[in-house]
Amino acid sequence: MLGSNPAGLGATVARALDAVSWLAAHDDRAFADAHLRVAGDVTEERHYWPGNDDPTVMALVQGGGFGRRVDADTALAAFVGAADGELAVGQIVGAIAQLTGVDEAALSADLVPRLRDLVLDGLLLPA
Repeated sequence: MLGSNPAGLGATVARALDAVSWLAAHDDRAFADAHLRVAGDVTEERHYWPGNDDPTVMALVQGGGFGRRVDADTALAAFVGAADGELAVGQIVGAIAQLTGVDEAALSADLVPRLRDLVLDGLLLPA
């Protein structure tokens, strides 16, 4: 099911083509230095078992565009929650690695391809 697009998908396709160009111009080093912000139509869903503090399911949901729904783990949800355009991708990944006690290089190798997909789909935007 597509998101809410009263004007059609022309703007969404144009934005996706711009994202392809932007991503092609940003290798991993440039991507780590880039500042991203979450799109205004993105929400996060969390589902819990009664009485549990930790969610059993987390998802990012795009309200417009193609209405993407992306399953999220703790690291991806934390990144998107911090993506307000102020900090660079590498800074956010480093902070998440430190807070969760995981290897930063391994976390970056896991997150960066998924972050690129979120930029392509319009859930994250260059700031």
